[in-house]
Amino acid sequence: MKAETYNYLCANALDRAIEDVLQSIPLSVQKHYNLTLNNLDKKKQRILEEYDIQRQSIREKFFDVGENGEKLIDIHKVSACFTSAVLKVRVFEYSETEPMDLSVFYSNYTLAFLTGIHILYLCMLSDYERNGEDKLAALLKKQATFVFPKTNRGHDEYLQGRVKTLALNDIYAIDFDVLTYADMLYWIEKYNKDELQKLMSADSITK
Repeated sequence: MKAETYNYLCANALDRAIEDVLQSIPLSVQKHYNLTLNNLDKKKQRILEEYDIQRQSIREKFFDVGENGEKLIDIHKVSACFTSAVLKVRVFEYSETEPMDLSVFYSNYTLAFLTGIHILYLCMLSDYERNGEDKLAALLKKQATFVFPKTNRGHDEYLQGRVKTLALNDIYAIDFDVLTYADMLYWIEKYNKDELQKLMSADSITK
């Protein structure tokens, strides 16, 4: 990945996800568990290295990339590879003090999930703008992020459930499945496209 592209994704996806996580955890809790971002620049470099390893592995194992490797994998798999890379690097550091606050414990898993989501969001917005779908682009900008399907009563909210799944797979040493995760990201993207189309249709009816 070109440095310019990676720096853009760091600024608009990874850094944004870091801010999202920090805003979700009270400052008093952060201080109690010594939640920190030590050596962030080095960790960003490691994320890029892990991403490149994961992406190359997926391309070689599962896809025809052309005679000279010129064919690209889709954005869902790119986002999934980034999720995997962030999981491996552990951007947040904290003291494992009992009782453990779950928001702190889940911080790196939440970060991994949101980084992939923000990358997908940026790509979808870019597609709308490039294709001249200005109304959809404006609606997506107003929404500012992706929305998630509602879950059944008594179940975790969608985002919480996905974060828990990442954590449990990591705890039990279950390998991250890039292709399955990319498929999940595809359906999140489709859900958001459908919801935006509904909003646009409703807006046109009321005018």
